[in-house]
Amino acid sequence: TFPAKSVFADVEPLELSSNATTRSNTRASPQYGFYCYNPWAYYLAMSNHVRINNDTAFLHSAAGVHGCRIPYTCCAPSSVFDGQPGSPGCVSCIDPLWYVRMRLRSCSSSCYKSANTSQSVEDALQSIATDWTNYVIPGTNLVDYGPAMDGFSPTYKHVMPGCSQGNNVFMLRDLANFREVQGNTSGADALRAMAAALVRDTMDVSFTTQSRTGHAWFNVIFPASSSKVQVYEMRHVVDFFSVVFGFCGLTDQPCDLSAEQKAMLGKWFREESVTSDWIRATSPRTNCSNSWLADLPLGGQARTRSPQPSSGAEEDPPPTYPAYPTCHAGRPDHGSDGAYPSWPAFSCEALCYIDGNCSSAFSIMATFAETTFEGPFGQCHQVPQKPTAPYTPFNDEKAFKPVEGVTRYLGVEGGSFFEAILRGFFGYHPSMHWSSDGNGKEGTLSAALHDPSTPRGFVGKLSNLRTPLGLVSITSTEKGLAIARQDA
Repeated sequence: TFPAKSVFADVEPLELSSNATTRSNTRASPQYGFYCYNPWAYYLAMSNHVRINNDTAFLHSAAGVHGCRIPYTCCAPSSVFDGQPGSPGCVSCIDPLWYVRMRLRSCSSSCYKSANTSQSVEDALQSIATDWTNYVIPGTNLVDYGPAMDGFSPTYKHVMPGCSQGNNVFMLRDLANFREVQGNTSGADALRAMAAALVRDTMDVSFTTQSRTGHAWFNVIFPASSSKVQVYEMRHVVDFFSVVFGFCGLTDQPCDLSAEQKAMLGKWFREESVTSDWIRATSPRTNCSNSWLADLPLGGQARTRSPQPSSGAEEDPPPTYPAYPTCHAGRPDHGSDGAYPSWPAFSCEALCYIDGNCSSAFSIMATFAETTFEGPFGQCHQVPQKPTAPYTPFNDEKAFKPVEGVTRYLGVEGGSFFEAILRGFFGYHPSMHWSSDGNGKEGTLSAALHDPSTPRGFVGKLSNLRTPLGLVSITSTEKGLAIARQDA
């Protein structure tokens, strides 16, 4: 028996929430909370415009001209929704209309006037990539973004592995690549050192393995004391792909995950998230009441101990599915009975990086075809799960579009599928600097491919890709990737 209507249906729109003031943060500095993924979104929006169009003039233009307010110091201090000066949440840079509308209604004009609009886009990218340093737990490289993420578990707050750690590592390393191309090796080295410190502390206390299943995931971290942090179990696909993107994805740095760790993460995704034609955002096996204290990481100093998985991770013998009651996971966008439609695509892209090829990701992506043909993607697709004990997930049943609740049929997550295919499957990730290095146009094009010598595990061709050098095709063969101009 399934619920007559979506559990998600009674959730209030963020801008109208009457209980918003109960989410006040307790720290003196502004908090991101629900908006912790915004820095990554803004960074990608601006940097991808440069890398796709070879638009160096854009890099040197004023960020404020393009609707960006850098740094994030606009609205909402004591709560992320109350519209007062002081929060990173109130900025708009190529943002969804609903978000812009919400923020324009809540922010005062004087708040916008105080924003820094004189920074260049290049300086803004540096500000975004290093802004995390204002939010670390003292003595660590764990980034505490504060209040709970809307729609996730009530325990999904403070150090959220995906946005706190993974996204910041991605930005630091991507910007480091650009600095090195510019000849700024000291700047590149400084950014990479920051990224390495974030990785160390993440693996020290957030990464957890389960020997019984051979699975691994990243947990949420709360500050606890001067020597301890509180760990809360959280097995979520957002953390899976966001951390993988930063630690093991589009970077010139070696993957920070061992072969065994990569295999365990991939096994977790395939066995706890993937269904017959979609995924579950939160693993039904997540127990959000499972919590333990851990030693404070050493803040990037030389470690004298190896990361220790908690024994608490072994406490869920099958077939138990505690996520629904303990994580408040009965919602089809962020919970255990469905997923926000960008996340299946990004998760498959992450599989390409940890598997070393896209063969498994290719097969899983193909199962989403029927689901994605159901019109505009909207906020979610739901996957059947029993809403009462034992909360059994029915992974063989088809996903469906719920007709009640805040489904937002105008969602544009289709772009995420294209991005995952272009960037992950076909390896297209050009630098923000399309230089003429004496190798000619073909050499410059080849540099736009990430790890082209590694076979992707499928044979295929992507045609009519617009680049600054004209239309190109990318071909995947048993030998790897090749890119060529179509007018050559």
